[in-house]
Amino acid sequence: MTDSGLRFDETVPKEVIDVPAKELEGPDAQDYEVIDHKVTHRLAQRPGSYVILEHRRPVLKHKQQQTLTSPPTPETVLEKSIADVSLVAGMMVDKFAYLVDVLLRVGQHPANRVIELTPRLWKEHFADNPLRSDVQRLGNYALE
Repeated sequence: MTDSGLRFDETVPKEVIDVPAKELEGPDAQDYEVIDHKVTHRLAQRPGSYVILEHRRPVLKHKQQQTLTSPPTPETVLEKSIADVSLVAGMMVDKFAYLVDVLLRVGQHPANRVIELTPRLWKEHFADNPLRSDVQRLGNYALE
């Protein structure tokens, strides 16, 4: 478990993103030294998998003034959330695909097997070949 509450083992890939500090650019850059890094973790979604984004922000010390500064934490789509925008968007797309399929399928599906349309069982039975709405097909055609 990470300090931010993520509960994933080493098998989940991690991408390290170094957040730049504007103080280290320009003519006054030599006045600062990096003395540490602050780390923030976010859960992101990639096609077919999840990834942990590790944002590393340098802690800077001004050599003459002896003051500390650090770039701000990158903003999130939901306040105080560890979810990256890609995770939230992926969840919405997955939910939409599931709901469209179930709504198209429910009228022709046997009533004694309606349990198969619950999210967990739907994934086992239908996720590899979901039904698509006419609106989705038109949208895909417009993008080509």
